[in-house]
Amino acid sequence: MQQRNPRLIRDMTILGGWLFADLLLALTVIFMAAQPAFPKPLPTPNVATPTPTLPPHLESGVTTVTIPNVDFNGIRSNSASAVRYVENFINSRPMLQGRRAGVVIVYDGAPNDTEIQNAFAVDRAIISHVLQPMSKQTVLFGLSSFYKNPLFVLGEDPSTVTLDIYLFAQ
Repeated sequence: MQQRNPRLIRDMTILGGWLFADLLLALTVIFMAAQPAFPKPLPTPNVATPTPTLPPHLESGVTTVTIPNVDFNGIRSNSASAVRYVENFINSRPMLQGRRAGVVIVYDGAPNDTEIQNAFAVDRAIISHVLQPMSKQTVLFGLSSFYKNPLFVLGEDPSTVTLDIYLFAQ
């Protein structure tokens, strides 16, 4: 039996390791060459940052409009002169010029307990005969919500109507 040279076996192992390393290096170069070129970065446009704006909100205070000498029977029956008087009174208030109302609460006077239902009827009539039609005609009440549950001021004259108006902030 012929004996193998141990030195030759060791040289073949070393040669196999170098061949494997060279093959790995060649594959790495091929894969790197096959990759597409990196795209050039695009210049970022100069866009001005918009100034944040507040969403529409109501002012914290209330604007109270007290309307004296209201023909409360005329308002209840939708009398044109009674409605026009209230509309003109509201439109003549300088603090409401060019403004928008968000919420409107109507109060009427009730001199005593027996007149409370009449005060409620006047409140409803002011909303339905005056404020809602004005919401279709003017900027002031165009976005308004009207508090529908009638309110009254006990001991007050029924010809005095009070509007608590919460305006949108300017």
